[in-house]
Amino acid sequence: MRSIVMVVAVLLCASVFLFAQSKVTVEQSPNKSSTVYHVSDAPFDLQFSYNLEVVTGALGNAGSEFDGTYYYSTRWASNLLHKVDMTGVLVEQFSIPGVTGLRDLAYDGAFMYGGAAANTIYQMDFVSKTLIGTIPSPVAVRHIAYDEAADAFWVGTWDTPPTLVSRTGQVLGTVTSGLLSQYGSAYDKWTSGGPYLWVFNQGAGAGTPQYVHQIDLNTGTPTGVTYDVLSDFLPNAQAIAGGLWAGEGVAPGKASLGGVMQGTPDIFFVYELADAGAPTDPNPPSNFTAYSDFTTPTAMDLNWTSPSTYINGNPLPAGTTIKISRDGSQIASVPLATQNYTDTGLSDGTLYSYQIWADDGLGAVSAPANASWYAGGSPVPAAPTGLSGNGTTTNATLTWTDPTTQEDGTPLDDLDHINIYRNGVLVGNVAPGVQTYVDAPPPGFVYTYTVTAVDDETPPNESDPSNAAPIYVGGLPNILVWVGPGALGVSAASGDSIFEALVANGESCYLTNNLFEFGSDLSVYEAIFVVLGIYANNHVIAAADPEGPALEAYLASGGHIYLEGGDCFNYDPEVGGYQIRPWFSLNDGNDGSADLLGITGLNDLSAFAFQYTGENNFMDELVPVSSTPVWKNSANADLSGVFYAGFGGRSIGVVPSFGGLVDSPEPLNPARRTLENYFPQELAGSAVKPPRAERTAPAPFTKKAAYYPERKVERSPENSLYKITPNGVEILANTKEDLMAAYLDFFRISGDPEITVDPTAFSDTLLIGDSKTNILSITNSGSTTAGPLTYSISEVPPVGWLSVNPTSGSITVTQTEDVSVMLDATGLTAGNYSTNLEITHNGVNVPSPVVVTVDLLVNDAPIMVVSPDMVEDTLPPATTSQKTFNISNPGVGPLEFAITIEGVAAANAKVDIIR
Repeated sequence: MRSIVMVVAVLLCASVFLFAQSKVTVEQSPNKSSTVYHVSDAPFDLQFSYNLEVVTGALGNAGSEFDGTYYYSTRWASNLLHKVDMTGVLVEQFSIPGVTGLRDLAYDGAFMYGGAAANTIYQMDFVSKTLIGTIPSPVAVRHIAYDEAADAFWVGTWDTPPTLVSRTGQVLGTVTSGLLSQYGSAYDKWTSGGPYLWVFNQGAGAGTPQYVHQIDLNTGTPTGVTYDVLSDFLPNAQAIAGGLWAGEGVAPGKASLGGVMQGTPDIFFVYELADAGAPTDPNPPSNFTAYSDFTTPTAMDLNWTSPSTYINGNPLPAGTTIKISRDGSQIASVPLATQNYTDTGLSDGTLYSYQIWADDGLGAVSAPANASWYAGGSPVPAAPTGLSGNGTTTNATLTWTDPTTQEDGTPLDDLDHINIYRNGVLVGNVAPGVQTYVDAPPPGFVYTYTVTAVDDETPPNESDPSNAAPIYVGGLPNILVWVGPGALGVSAASGDSIFEALVANGESCYLTNNLFEFGSDLSVYEAIFVVLGIYANNHVIAAADPEGPALEAYLASGGHIYLEGGDCFNYDPEVGGYQIRPWFSLNDGNDGSADLLGITGLNDLSAFAFQYTGENNFMDELVPVSSTPVWKNSANADLSGVFYAGFGGRSIGVVPSFGGLVDSPEPLNPARRTLENYFPQELAGSAVKPPRAERTAPAPFTKKAAYYPERKVERSPENSLYKITPNGVEILANTKEDLMAAYLDFFRISGDPEITVDPTAFSDTLLIGDSKTNILSITNSGSTTAGPLTYSISEVPPVGWLSVNPTSGSITVTQTEDVSVMLDATGLTAGNYSTNLEITHNGVNVPSPVVVTVDLLVNDAPIMVVSPDMVEDTLPPATTSQKTFNISNPGVGPLEFAITIEGVAAANAKVDIIR
């Protein structure tokens, strides 16, 4: 019978919220291995499980471990760790300075070890919350298990063979798993025939079985024994494998196998694995601790709780003792009831490892308990805390709190000074208690500051760095690069790529995820580059967000905006996003049906072409109204970028990420610079999107600023395929740096406007007292980057019967302004009238002014008299008849008339008018 104990009483209501989250934060293997061995019938009894998201209050839980008293979990995209008691109650949330992104944990009885998918094993003390040291690993460490027989670590990542690494980083051996999606591992010394290594594999991904696989460490091959953990948590079918551990202490006399299922929600589970020890072995001591500080530099206080029974529950005999060893050598034996011991004669600053176990004196001993500590406490000070700062145009002011303890929490009595580092370089130090520092670096940059504590020992001991404090020193940047705060992963990294290209062009720029970093007045910037990203790692400017109206007002008042995003043009506005299509003169288009593997330039960018390796997911297809296409999908006719100068300022809208463009240093070919044909289609936007990829886990955003004016380049006025640099004229190439130079030209270069007027003559006839309004269209028909067309209209000579509205204006490129020209014959006598409209302008294609002639013929009113007002006749078949009526004009003006015949009564009858 399977025994199941779950924490459910207080978690059910909270689970409703967790299941309602819109995104599941898990780390999934890109390989999605579907290779599994046959499923065995091994009895895995579920001992304990709990909703890890409810207990920790966090998403993205991944790694796991058990130290005999507490469960621990990690978050794969965070530095946060969680300690949970054996009833499923959170004890504390903490972090280890210098460690983040742990995927899995291992425990050697004294310290915790982990990896963050890099070639480093971290050795950590979870009691003092300090990083003890690191071990280099020849393979990336995603999963880790401690092999106590070898005193080494089994490590690996998604598809590497599990590798045994020594404490010095040497490879001691490998085993075969045949798996491609390994995430957690655990060492098993309890199961008969072992030792074994258990590996937790993600299989073919969410919705597929999530097996633990048993590997025989004697043969180095899989045994074929597996168990599908997911089967115990259905219908949670989206969960995938996380960290894994094995150990004793969950149930008397039993070894357990536990871990984390990453899903919605994350689940911490514990299975019975095997019997642990003989029933007649004593239970091990518990709550074992070692402690020493500067007041006892040569002694170590050991404390524990002694057992009272064997594993089978029988009481221990009176002669039972507790054995004590230091660094592998037994040093003492004390009666069972003593429960403490002071070890003396130690060396100050030396790390000692202790083991204790119960010995009944009859040949039976318990499993050991382990603890480690420095004599005199750790020699290394704890890091300063709470570093923060403020920047001005000329300096950065830092503040922090000095440490009062060593890194292991023991008292600190020899703090000598605090070191201050700027971008990793020592720039100064201050005495204890000052806790502030003013630095004056070159302006125009974001600097990353850290501080460390240094003691007065010889040689001195220096702490780990404090938290980092990025601080901007300088005035307002010329260009702001805003990455929407919801953009993640490589989508967000496109902002870094834009920033680097701007810096390479000598621009003063600032990279931020806060559009209002320097206040709400965006007019202080020459240009704003906006990164919204590709689904599912994109940011949506919601209709109610302040950024949408702020950017719109900035553009309308003459600002310059570059904006990139895969969903922001067609999809987002239909589902609550801000309507940005007018900024770029776009109609609604298709939500995207083809991936982008490359883009080809059109019109002013027709010399450029790039391969594209960025994110792809339902990329919007642009449908210009009056904007100019500048990018198309290289594989089809889908438009992927436009330029527009008709919303008050200038704007560039692009679908693919700038960071996904692949540089090619080959010089641009002038022969490619031809006008491309394009055939825009107006397609309805999709109302519902199919399921798509999960979001990348959030990472800390790093703000940047830089200004290297000596890198400034300008496009050649003779040929825009060339740039002028401090080293002379250079031809442009297919690189992001040169593309950025072209983008900046869109914002800065103003070509000459051109004027088109339609019509160039008006000729009308009015009766006395009548009026008529005509439309005169004036268009700025200049090139893409043409400046505004200004015009003014005057009557030559002035006349009272003509009025024009407006009489002057300014028209951006490709735009048309309609001018009302009204003719009014009120008060005029019959006759011919004429004048000219002279349009003065700054267009370069035709001389100024353009003359529009206006001719008006005014007539007196005619009078129409018809006599008789009716004619009628009756005819026999096949006969004809002729009747006469008169039309006369006794009035003054000419009478114009026309006669039509309607409603002939008989089918074969015919009526003709003879004048």
